[in-house]
This record gives sequence, structure tokens and C-alpha cells, in this order.
Amino acid sequence: MISGVDGLALHHLYRAMAFLGEALEDQSDATPFAPRCTKDLIEEDIFLTHRDLFKGI
Repeated sequence: MISGVDGLALHHLYRAMAFLGEALEDQSDATPFAPRCTKDLIEEDIFLTHRDLFKGI
């Protein structure tokens, strides 16, 4: 169980999923298979924040 999620209801999770799946206006880097979404920006930021040149990533 994840601590601190006692007050979350199912509709909160659905709203979060909808937010993460919203298509971005700028689709210049989109693939032919799927539009770029909010989650893509978050994933890229996490990668850039945590990459380490000495680990070979």
C-alpha cells in the first residue's frame, strides 16, 4: 500500500489519468503511432533529471 493515499477516491485517479493523457498542442516530436501527451513531458523531465553520464545511460 502507498502511504498518504487514504483520502483518494476512484474519480481522483481517473482525473489524474485524463490529465496525463491530454494531447499537447505542439506535436512536432510526435510519432506516427500516438500524439505527444502531458505524460511524455513528465517522463522526459524525470529522465533528464536522473540520468547519470557515468552509468552509461
